Amino acid sequence: MANVFISYRRADSRAITDNIHGHLARLIGDEYVFQDVLDIPVGVNFRDYLKTNLDSADVLLVIIGQRWLTITGENGQRRLDNPDDPVRMEVATALKNPKLLVIPILVDDAPMPDASMLPDDLRELHYRNAARVRYNPDFEHDMQILVEKIQQHVALTSLTPSAAYRRPASFWYRIALLGLLIAVVGAITLFILNNDKPFENQDPLPTVATGQYMVLVTDIIPISTQNRPVAQVIVENLRQSLEQDIPFSTLRVRYYPIPVTNETEAQALAEQVGASIIIWGDYAAETVNLRLQVGSFDAFPTIAVLPRDIITRAANIRLRLNHEQEDSIAPHVVSMMILLQTADSDGYAMISALAALDLLPPPTAEVVSTGIAGRVHKALIAYVSETEISRAELDAVLDIDTNALIYALRGYTLQRLGLNQAALEDAQTVRSLAPEWILPLYIRGNDGWMFANDPLSSRRYFDEMVAARPNDWFPLFNRAFTYYLVGDYASVAIDVTRIIDEFSPPTSLPYALAVSIAIREGNLAEVAAIKAIVTRQFPNPTEFNRFFKALYGQADAVIKYGQGVNAVMYLTLGQFSRALTAADAAITIDPSWADMYLVQGIAHCNLDDTAQANMAYTQAIEVEPDLAVAYLMRAQVRSDSGDVVGAATDIAHVQATPWGQRPDIAALIEQGLRGEITCKTFF
Repeated sequence: MANVFISYRRADSRAITDNIHGHLARLIGDEYVFQDVLDIPVGVNFRDYLKTNLDSADVLLVIIGQRWLTITGENGQRRLDNPDDPVRMEVATALKNPKLLVIPILVDDAPMPDASMLPDDLRELHYRNAARVRYNPDFEHDMQILVEKIQQHVALTSLTPSAAYRRPASFWYRIALLGLLIAVVGAITLFILNNDKPFENQDPLPTVATGQYMVLVTDIIPISTQNRPVAQVIVENLRQSLEQDIPFSTLRVRYYPIPVTNETEAQALAEQVGASIIIWGDYAAETVNLRLQVGSFDAFPTIAVLPRDIITRAANIRLRLNHEQEDSIAPHVVSMMILLQTADSDGYAMISALAALDLLPPPTAEVVSTGIAGRVHKALIAYVSETEISRAELDAVLDIDTNALIYALRGYTLQRLGLNQAALEDAQTVRSLAPEWILPLYIRGNDGWMFANDPLSSRRYFDEMVAARPNDWFPLFNRAFTYYLVGDYASVAIDVTRIIDEFSPPTSLPYALAVSIAIREGNLAEVAAIKAIVTRQFPNPTEFNRFFKALYGQADAVIKYGQGVNAVMYLTLGQFSRALTAADAAITIDPSWADMYLVQGIAHCNLDDTAQANMAYTQAIEVEPDLAVAYLMRAQVRSDSGDVVGAATDIAHVQATPWGQRPDIAALIEQGLRGEITCKTFF
């Protein structure tokens, strides 16, 4: 039975709820933490099961995000207004139990719901003292405070245990140990923060967080020379380049204070600690000789479709540093990650690494490898800034080593140069050489929407990728994007909602699509929820440009959609003048893009330029006559400018549409007529 019960809405806060559940489960045991959706067996009466677990719980955590209060069901009614809503049932039942500690947990910067907005049986929740749990870097701190509250409550209630339900002794031992654990963690943290000699006290088995890739530097061996801190210098340089200078990097550099002397030892150590790349070597009086070697494949779940030797031949490289304090190996480390992520078919990680490589200064280490690795690294490092050189190097590699990985890299290079037919031929060759490898599908899928002006043809390739990589959000986003391009907005909403709810994507791209759909639907609550997430997690609206220009260059489609994403993100952040500039750039390439006129209208309206807003909404209607929300927005600015007849005509048009007859839209119209909602309510 559960002792800590977690109540939440999947569509509101699944990602951070999973983190909270995992954190508590590690501390007190998974059997003592009940998460309502995850822990209900198939086929049981969920109401009876929930009640049984609530009756035996000590603590109920009510996870409240931006949409917890406003999420609606299929009938358009707020779920909280339904007496049979599971979340309402859980919280209402818990509030009636005087022995159960009910803690509202505010996530995603959500406010505490006002009592007037809650059903009668939930109003007591407003008066319960809430805790706030934020994402990193504050997550651990916030969870420590929450655990202390739970610990205090359980310690008090355990003085008079119920005869009907007594917990196993091991539970109380775990709870008692929490206080000691918190103290130990605090002491270790203070020790690390105050230790100015980290390499002398490094844990010999380093780790990284989930979603990060370890680059392990071993101790470097001196050869006939006095000892000097070569490994420390390399580690600090890499940490500066890969962890601090590139804010979106997922590479984490770790130090192992024991040397390795050969590839076998290096591989064994990398496998032991899960290092994706391991760096080892030796140094003399004036030079440092390093080997950068592919390590564990643990972080790459689908990489096994390619033989390991194909990857290592291209990736493993020997470098010489003639000025260890100044020479950088960071570009070569990132190049190795690009190869690993490409082999793993991880499209977003590969694009992110290319963008990171573009931000690094040129490499200064001397390449001393004699195989193909030197040319492959040179090709990757030149990919963004000197693509013709990249192509020439890959051509030279294929003259001596024909394999699927190199053909795929050249396919991307050719596509970036606009040589689309040649790129498609390389993608077909890859499929012949490695039929199970799905990465070439990106080349074929991107050709449809980017170059061939046929986004519908892209869909089948992204469908195949979604099926092959069910735990990867990026193929799902690509499919949603093709749905958007062909006007299938209902399918866009399904895929984007799944991405946000299940994957917590590390980029603003899915949120840009979600905002566009929410505007089209007139869904103010969804716009507000997404705005809160974007403002907190993705304050840089130009991310799409940086990433996709790194991969695809300056193709019109890349510029167009890059500016479109920028426009939506600037709008979400309240940067209305910049939103106008970006929308203008997108419309210059594609004057038929109705959503960009909506962006212009909302931006002009927020800048109190009703005439320009009216013009923008009119242009949206001209290119998409069935876009009902454009009529509704135009009615508002017409009313503000005194055009009562025009406003009434637009309202009548909206009310005659199926969209305008929905209960939520009818309520929106009424609020607009009363002056309670304007364009500024959206943003």
